[in-house]
Amino acid sequence: MKLLHSFSISTLCLLSGMVQAQNIIRPAVASYSSQNPLNLDRAAAHSRDGSGLTAGSSGILGAADSTHGRDTNANMWTTKGNFAAPFDTDPYITYDLGATTNLQTLRIWNYNENSYTKFGAKNIRVSTSPDNTTFTLLGNITLAKAGSTTAEPAQDFAAAVSSIRYVKLQILTSWDGANFWSSITGTTNSGGADTHYLAGLSEVRFVGVPTQPVASAVSNPGPVSAATGVEPNASLSWDVNNADGVATEYRVTIGVGDAAYNFEVHTATVPASALARITWQPPANVIQKGSNFWWHVDKVTAAGTVAGPVWTFLTRPETTAEKDSRMAWFRHGKFFGAIVWGLYSGAEGVWPPQTGTKNASWSYAEWMQFWKGF
Repeated sequence: MKLLHSFSISTLCLLSGMVQAQNIIRPAVASYSSQNPLNLDRAAAHSRDGSGLTAGSSGILGAADSTHGRDTNANMWTTKGNFAAPFDTDPYITYDLGATTNLQTLRIWNYNENSYTKFGAKNIRVSTSPDNTTFTLLGNITLAKAGSTTAEPAQDFAAAVSSIRYVKLQILTSWDGANFWSSITGTTNSGGADTHYLAGLSEVRFVGVPTQPVASAVSNPGPVSAATGVEPNASLSWDVNNADGVATEYRVTIGVGDAAYNFEVHTATVPASALARITWQPPANVIQKGSNFWWHVDKVTAAGTVAGPVWTFLTRPETTAEKDSRMAWFRHGKFFGAIVWGLYSGAEGVWPPQTGTKNASWSYAEWMQFWKGF
């Protein structure tokens, strides 16, 4: 037994950093208390998406020999603390293992922001659930403080528990001295030396054995991944691979730009069918001209949700004829624009542009530009 802040719970054991041929589970995020302080990209999803991870000598990303970097944005999860209401003084994150699982190991890379590793979790309460409703306390773990290096190692904890699917991590204290969850610890919440109640993690994996076969992910995307010149408003298609787990539905996510930034533009649920390949048409104007898009399809089955790979494509640019058609109303409308008022307008110059040295006799308080020649 281990005493922590005047309450005692069983303690999970820290394992040595051995690389073993085990089933490494990259979970989904089921819920979390907060994210993205000061609108920085510190989303909860970054604690499971592999951002910032580098495979070790085993070549397996997420294995015990993988390491995590110290670049924070789009690579780690940080709570918002007291930077915005409602304040987060009870930080937590719940992971979905994707199927009912006999759990063996909890693997964590602690928060490793350069010079700010103090916001890493120190003491965490771990609970598990088969249904994300009823949770059973598994125990308490104490994490080592991250070293702010470019290769932060994983910390493994034995977590032998059967027939569970969800794992909830409640951060009780941080390395900054912050105290959370007064309802659990019986102590008074405090924001730590920084006073901002911040806490976070870099990455999380689990090792375990599903109690029933996990269905295969969808594959063979249309357009093919990394395709270029794709038509706007193109349809999307994929092979369902239902031989080892019949889908009940498919969850499609479409984003724009770099997939690492997770900027979603559309999500949809597509009903399952008996077809071996599904073709789905996104709503109009979701897939537009001249943009990089990423997308993935998660397969929902009775045994759990199987995350699909992330695919990308580039749509063709706007043609000259399309641009002329789109701009016709503006060019023919002879709109006035760029009206500048106030004392600062003198610094803005004149229209049409003047040549030579500015004449001290000029007197003006505002200028109006009339657009011509469009």
